[in-house]
Amino acid sequence: MSKNLKRLERINEGEGKRQSNKGHEISKSKLLEKTQGICMPSVKSKMDITDLVAFNLAGNKAELLADSIGGLLKNGAKNSDRIIDAFAGTGAYIHYLKDGGIDKPMILNEFDPFRFVTHKQIKDNPLSVSFAVKYYQEKVSNKVKHLKHGDPFDSVAEEARKNVVDYMQKEAERLIQPWQNTTELKGHKLPLKIKNTPESASLYVVMQNQRLKYFPINADISVKGLKRVMTYGQNKTVTNEKWKIKLFRTGGRILCNPRERILSVSKRLKNVEIKYGDGWKLINETAKDGDFVLVDTSYLGKTTENYNQFTQEDSDPGVYMEKVRKYILPAFKRGAKFLITNNWNDQIVTEFRQIGFAVFKAERAKMQSKGKPELIAINFNPISGVLNPIGRPPDIDSYVGIKKAA
Repeated sequence: MSKNLKRLERINEGEGKRQSNKGHEISKSKLLEKTQGICMPSVKSKMDITDLVAFNLAGNKAELLADSIGGLLKNGAKNSDRIIDAFAGTGAYIHYLKDGGIDKPMILNEFDPFRFVTHKQIKDNPLSVSFAVKYYQEKVSNKVKHLKHGDPFDSVAEEARKNVVDYMQKEAERLIQPWQNTTELKGHKLPLKIKNTPESASLYVVMQNQRLKYFPINADISVKGLKRVMTYGQNKTVTNEKWKIKLFRTGGRILCNPRERILSVSKRLKNVEIKYGDGWKLINETAKDGDFVLVDTSYLGKTTENYNQFTQEDSDPGVYMEKVRKYILPAFKRGAKFLITNNWNDQIVTEFRQIGFAVFKAERAKMQSKGKPELIAINFNPISGVLNPIGRPPDIDSYVGIKKAA
């Protein structure tokens, strides 16, 4: 039995075990129990995929690609004219495909101004960004150079951590575009625009890689202006671990040697169109026959600081499915292919199947799962990558090739 087939059986068996656990809300889900697991993993490890991006975010993409859908993603992309990552985040899907030899026109779309500027500047000005990352990394390092790894975490260490966070916040506020109508933006839950400069991108790389669990830093508006980039306790430049100092708990692999990574990221983005805006509107206005659209929105049922104020509504199942019908279904009718990921929700799975999608289940990153698997919804044959005609519900039983390919 192949390693991947064993992994597929583990997915299905694991869900069966979770059904018997009365403590989980999914224990009553017959739909989940009957849904076929998908195991079309990448030849790359999670760490290999993580190393392709310039900054980390709390999320599931690298592990999902490595363990479950890396092969599926490539099959869908190979038989397409263009790839659109409508909710890019780190751009992991784009970098994974580019690194895997998929050389097709691509669109990377990001709604948060910090991340948009970072992608754009790394693409256009990689050397300037790498120099500026080194500058900010040294500034931050100098604020903790008097501390020693392993010493007691005392008031001096606490003050140093406070100074690091305050410095990052001050720099971020300095890089906000001037003359914005914050009242109007706040009323529409829109983020603040950030100066499109290498400096802004480099600061974001340093900040994002020093935040607790890589939780996203968003350019949201607070009552005082820019929302706090992180609390003191969320900073991992100086960490209190069992009352001992640990320096640069996260992000060290990027921050200590940024140039090589940033240059490689820039090379993969060379022919990628970087867009800023609402991913749903992009799908509505752009997706057509021959396009392969990747949809990884705010996760269902979660309303946390992980999501910015504008996109947080997508975590509501009703709002989410309304947008699927309004934006994805018309694009499906125009001939666009989709790979949609989210956490498991019986109602959403049922509705996806009713409009012609095949739905599978996959394991999620343990930190993200909380007992729930991932739902994978596609409207194409996972082996050939060929679009399923709309109005003809896919026969999941015919996809035995998934097990053979796995």
